[in-house]
Amino acid sequence: MSTQSEITNEAREKASKLLQEALKFNPEDNYHKDAETKLEEAIRLVPAYPDALTYLGCTKCNKGDVKTGISHLKHAVQLIESGIQGDKNTAYISLSVAIRSDPTVKKSTESSEFDESIALAKKAITNDINDGKAWYTLGMAYLSRFFIGRIHPKDLRDAVSAFTLAEKKPKTPMADLRVNRGTVLRFLAMYHSAREDYEEAIKLDPTLVQAKKFLQEMKATFDLVDISIGKKIKSSIPLSSIPGSSTAISKLGSGTNKDRTLMGYVVEHVTLSDSAPQMFVLADKEGSKYVLVMYDVTNAVAKEGDSISVEDPNLGIFSWDGIKMIPLVMVEDLNTVLINGKGIPDSCLALPELK
Repeated sequence: MSTQSEITNEAREKASKLLQEALKFNPEDNYHKDAETKLEEAIRLVPAYPDALTYLGCTKCNKGDVKTGISHLKHAVQLIESGIQGDKNTAYISLSVAIRSDPTVKKSTESSEFDESIALAKKAITNDINDGKAWYTLGMAYLSRFFIGRIHPKDLRDAVSAFTLAEKKPKTPMADLRVNRGTVLRFLAMYHSAREDYEEAIKLDPTLVQAKKFLQEMKATFDLVDISIGKKIKSSIPLSSIPGSSTAISKLGSGTNKDRTLMGYVVEHVTLSDSAPQMFVLADKEGSKYVLVMYDVTNAVAKEGDSISVEDPNLGIFSWDGIKMIPLVMVEDLNTVLINGKGIPDSCLALPELK
């Protein structure tokens, strides 16, 4: 293999020309055989050519050869960090995306690969804090780690924060950002904000059929909750049996309420069959109704008439239009939950899937 000093100017110029020709095929996002051939020839002429390696890595990933793509991308990053000139952010971002797109990673519950993906996105941000694509990539890395590994519950809110910062920066893929942030907000039962994101995404790209489907599902779920809230509580629901030590929903403040226990009875299970997390309407000891949402459980976890108590309840708002507000309790730690006085059985546990 030729060393950097042995490579002629003629070879460098030819390699640079090949790279520019390959870039016409948008290799960062698409696979094209001509781009692959030109990039491979550029690297044959100049083996230590970070930008050619970066785009060849992207091309291989888009072709489906993710392992080879990651190898090229890691080589590009290694060369750039050793001092050879190259597009640092494109290399960092592309490697971050490739690592979390590796099919073997998606089958694993280990978080090390996702940690690396997050770290690479953060390196890109450190290099250029105004790179919206870097912030977007960080949000997607957090999102992927949550839904694949489900190890860090805070990842969803970190994803929203990264997406929101990306929104204000150049180079941000806005339609994709709106859809993905909307999906996170939908999962967090923040329907009003999710609705705004999905509607804006559809304006930017009317072909986003999935966003339209999500809007319909959310509206149907909210309508079911709204109807349930308006119903009279059945006399069979024993609200008088709720201990006096249990707080009422009206006594909670926004956010986490430490050293409080909220107990209520399930009035209705309103989750649509193909949606997650599970959503219930409960009534507390005062007869006030609220929505309770649980991650990582099946629809068999509780039924009408069951009692559900939550320690340190996290109070939010469930709304479709920002006008009608329904109290919402989001459960992020299943260890804080008792159903009919018992912990949640293993048979009712399930990892979430991002649909």
